[in-house]
Amino acid sequence: MLRHDPFPDTVGFQRNPGLNNTNLSRDNTLLGFANGTLSYRTGVSDASNQASISNVRKVVPPAPHALYRQPHASARYLVYVCDAESLCGGWGDRQRGMVSIYFLSRLVGRQMKIIMPTPCDIINFFIPNRVPWVMAHSELDSFANASLTAFTAKGRGRIEHDLTEQDFNELYPQQVVYLKTNQEYYWNLIRNPFYRDVVRSWTGITDKKSRFQWAWKDLMRPSPRLLAQLEHAVGPEFLARKKRLAPNKGHRIVPMNNLANNTLICAHVRFGKNPSFPKDNERKIFSMKDLPSLFNFLLSRDTFKNARFYLASDYQLIKDKAKEFFAERLLNFGVTVMHIDRQRTADNACNGFESALLDQQILSLCDVLVVSRSGFSIHASFMAPAHQQVFIMADGTISPFTSL
Repeated sequence: MLRHDPFPDTVGFQRNPGLNNTNLSRDNTLLGFANGTLSYRTGVSDASNQASISNVRKVVPPAPHALYRQPHASARYLVYVCDAESLCGGWGDRQRGMVSIYFLSRLVGRQMKIIMPTPCDIINFFIPNRVPWVMAHSELDSFANASLTAFTAKGRGRIEHDLTEQDFNELYPQQVVYLKTNQEYYWNLIRNPFYRDVVRSWTGITDKKSRFQWAWKDLMRPSPRLLAQLEHAVGPEFLARKKRLAPNKGHRIVPMNNLANNTLICAHVRFGKNPSFPKDNERKIFSMKDLPSLFNFLLSRDTFKNARFYLASDYQLIKDKAKEFFAERLLNFGVTVMHIDRQRTADNACNGFESALLDQQILSLCDVLVVSRSGFSIHASFMAPAHQQVFIMADGTISPFTSL
């Protein structure tokens, strides 16, 4: 039996606790901001202040069910589009775009839909969790629509201006708005006079990590196909321990690696243009001379001396070096190294897409994870349970990672 939520419950946020306004005095302590109201506690010690502030419940947007119960003919829609006509970016870029559009859709009261047929349809790998984002063929064709793109300099500037200054639904009264973007719009919207009070009241999603967790949990859960691949890669016991799969004695899949109670220690190395990714951009975020330091750091985190290791990278040579270093302790199941956007027309592009998604799912399961300056692995850390130890390697130095 599959677990419906792709995240453990521990990463959720509690709903609006109904904080109330109080009279102010010089000794009052600010507790929170909810529904446009500041809340304070009076007459408490500094130690109590700190405890009270840390215990303030976080406010997130209400559950999406009421919005999605609106009649089809009268509802308004905001559609994320990543099609063959545009370079949407890699998977981390696409995730950023979907999260950003979902945030905007909740703010302006529109139902979100997703169109992503390239390099093959996203529905093969992710299915709706709480939001019915799948759009049937020609479902919205009869409605008046507008199309916006942030994939040109002019279009990007226009969208950023509109989301900072304008009432979105007045500016775009069409029933359907199609939007191509991989941009983050939180800071535009929090300055927008039409939306800033509501955005500020959502105190549970003020940072990138909490916004991603909230949105991704509403939108996505792995499809049976992707979950089967994950089970094949790490084994059902490990997935059950990580709360991604319900315990079940009747599993049909024989795992390539059965981690069970092993520690999983991982890293993601984003290299940029290389023989495996010949069409990618040049990047200077990793040097091959730092590879031994990375491997030794991963080895040093094996506190219980039972670890298995996993290394995801866009450069096959780096994966080969990891195999030489970690030998049989390295998880290795022959994933296809491919850029899902710049190599989308290749014969095995769909397999490459699936391999990228499987890579990210595995990274989200790791007990220790070293990320690159890449949305791909940073988002994987956002998907992980709270106890995951996360580090970042930048300029040859590995340090604890703190999301913004």
